[in-house]
Formats: sequence, C-alpha cells, structure tokens
Amino acid sequence: MNVETAFDLKDKLLEDFKKFDEQLNGQSTSVFHGKRKSASEEFKLLSFPTKKHEEWKYTNIKAITEKNFDQNTSDLLLDSLSNSLNEKIDLAAYLPEGLDADVLVFINGEWSSSHSNVSHADGITVKSLAVAIAEDTDLINEHFGKYAKYNDNTFAAMNSSFAKDGLFLHVAKSQAIAKPILCLYLNDTSKGNQLSINRNLILVDENAQVQIIEGHYNLNDDNFSLTNNLTEVLVGKNAKIDHYKLQLENDKAYQYNFCQFVQQQSSTVHTNTVTLSGELVRNDLHFLLEGEHCDSFLNGIYLSDGTQLFDNHSLVDHAVPNCMSDEFYKGIMGGSSKGVFNGKILVREDAQKTNAFQSNKNVLVSDNASINTKPQLEIFADDVRCTHGATTGQMDDEALFYMQARGIGKETARKILLRSFIGEVMERMNSKPIVDYVNELIEAKIETL
Repeated sequence: MNVETAFDLKDKLLEDFKKFDEQLNGQSTSVFHGKRKSASEEFKLLSFPTKKHEEWKYTNIKAITEKNFDQNTSDLLLDSLSNSLNEKIDLAAYLPEGLDADVLVFINGEWSSSHSNVSHADGITVKSLAVAIAEDTDLINEHFGKYAKYNDNTFAAMNSSFAKDGLFLHVAKSQAIAKPILCLYLNDTSKGNQLSINRNLILVDENAQVQIIEGHYNLNDDNFSLTNNLTEVLVGKNAKIDHYKLQLENDKAYQYNFCQFVQQQSSTVHTNTVTLSGELVRNDLHFLLEGEHCDSFLNGIYLSDGTQLFDNHSLVDHAVPNCMSDEFYKGIMGGSSKGVFNGKILVREDAQKTNAFQSNKNVLVSDNASINTKPQLEIFADDVRCTHGATTGQMDDEALFYMQARGIGKETARKILLRSFIGEVMERMNSKPIVDYVNELIEAKIETL
C-alpha cells in the first residue's frame, strides 16, 4: 500500500539554505551571512505554528506549510522566477493619485532598478538592502537582526535566514525627507508558487523625519504567493515617522508581516495598517519604547469577505516612564471570513506615568463571519493610566431605521453606516493622497460585503 506523505515546507527551505550556503563562496565568511547562518540554525529548531500555539490558536496555516514555494534567487539557487524584473510594468495601477514619492519596486523579493525612481539628498540614504550590504557594511552589521528577535518566531527566523533584499533607509541627524518613500512589493506567480522574502532596515537619526508607505500587490493570479516581510525600525531621539502599510494582494496570496519599532527619547511614530485583500494575512506589530516621552499611535483597518482570514497581533512594550501609546483598530467582516485581533500592552515596573489606550471594534455583516478579539494589559507599575476594550456587533438597526425613515434606501443607508464606522480610523491618518486612495478602495470593498 502506498502512503502519500504531505509536503513539508520547512524541510524544503532547510535544503534550499544548504544549497544557498554552498554557493556563496567569498560571502560565506561575512558577518552578515554569519547572522543568516545563526538564524538558520534557530529555524531548524523551530516548527511552523499550529493552532496549539497560543499566539496562533485562531489561525491555521496548514494551507501554507503544505505547499511548495520557490524563491526568486537569481544569485542563489535558481534563475529568476519573475519575467517582470526588467519588463515594463504599468506602475500607475499601484500608485495613489497625487502622491509625489520616491519609489522602490521589489518583485518577488528582489529590487527592480528599472522600475525604481529615487532622488538623492545629502544625509539621506535610500537604496536596496542588497546594495547596502556591500556599500554600508558597518551600519548593516551593527543593526541587522538587532531589534526583531527570532528565537521563538519561525517566520522571523525564516526571513533572517534568507534575507537578501529589501529597503535600506538611513536618515541622518536633523534631516527631513521631502518626499515620502514608497515601497511596492509585487509578486509575480507566472512561473509557479512564489515565496518572496523582503527584509527592511530603517534607521532614523535624532531630530529626523520621514514618511514611509509600503504597498503589497500581486501582478497576476496564476499560482499562489507567500510573502514574508520583516522590518526593523530604529527611531532616534525626537525623530518622527509616519508609516503606512497597504495590504492589497489577491485571493491566492498569503502574507506574514512583522514590524519592530524601537523608539528612543521623545520620538513619535504613527503607523497605519490597512488590510483589504489576501487570502491569509498575519501582522505582528511590535513597539519597544526605550526612551522617555515617546508617543506611539497604532491605527488599523481591515475589511474581509469570502474565506479571507486577517490576523492582527500587536505588542507595545512600555519599558520606561512617561510614554504614551494609543491603538485603534476597526474591522468589518463579511462572507465566511475570519478575523483575529490580539493587542497586548506591557507596562514594566519602572514605567511609571504611562498612558496607554487600546480599542478594537468590529462589525459582522454576515451570519457566517467571525472575529476573535483579545485585548491584553500586563501592568507592573502602579502610577499609570491604561484602558483597553473590544466590541463586536452587527449593523445598528435603529440607525438604519432612522435613515430609511428619512427617505434613504436600506442598502444606501447600510453603506453609509459602514463608511462612517471606518471613517473614525481614517481621520487619524496624516497623508491626504493615502487617505483618498484608501477611501476609494474601501468604497469598492464595501460594495462586495
């Protein structure tokens, strides 16, 4: 009797890394590759999470781990798996109207110089990580892998093992970038199931300012894609970052996205996560407030339908006194989709005078949709002001009736209420071109719910 053995993605990736390591020649002894090898050893010891893992109890990733994904590793194992690296792409389809930005395009995890357009100014370094590894070696060696820990995170260990390309951004002291930095992460699955590893390192020095936008899309839907995106951000004293994450992949796309912010004294970060498509999207958003008088704003919007699963996990670690964090996430769930929100605020013993707020609100617009929400507070200080809460419900029948009584059709009234529900989060976003763009996408999404 023949027994069919399920494909194991981890075994395949470990074999890929072995071949990768053997082909590096002179690079194999570099400090950077030493960090990759260390991550690979950790990856060997870990297993992909199952629903038995507390942090993944509502998210089944079996559909990912039993598929075979190949990487775009033109200098590693295979010829390029993308026909699009140098072919013309109509980027207008992925650019918010009216947004004047420096654009970096990554296709299947590899920087496409022919599609990127970056201006250069004194004190500001914007380039591909692959280029930075060779040109900015000291900075890379000092900061790569320092902030995002992978010892208990299989996807982070996997990303660190194969880290090759992504955004490298360094904004020097007191510099402000005039244009936003727009990173487009595009998946081309025309040659098979595609694994895209994107690794980003962002260093914003004292008194510097920058706006960063990342957009995730698929160029086609021929096969499945898996995106593993990991970003480390060091925010210097008095620095300011305005960050946007737009997750707009197709229904054959899986994405794991881990972003670690480390904030130094009196810095301010606004981060905005918008998840409107993709079959399974998991976001791990972590903040470490290690300098006093930091402000952290975490805004999130997710609209799902069909069989989509959107999972948002966050951790805000208040390690020092006199800091403020404010997290506000809203979701609308339709079809038979599933949502997860797990937000944790950690206030350490020394973090007196902490102000921390967290709110998650959800609307279910179908009988088969569901959301599991778990706001958490762990407080070890006694002079703090912290609140958290979560609500889940259906459409407000009284509000619908009120609008219908004034001559507004039921379906129109329903859409108005849903747009208004999401609008509270949109008002917290600072970029008008992004707000206008997201509003158009939300309008189209609500039509399907």
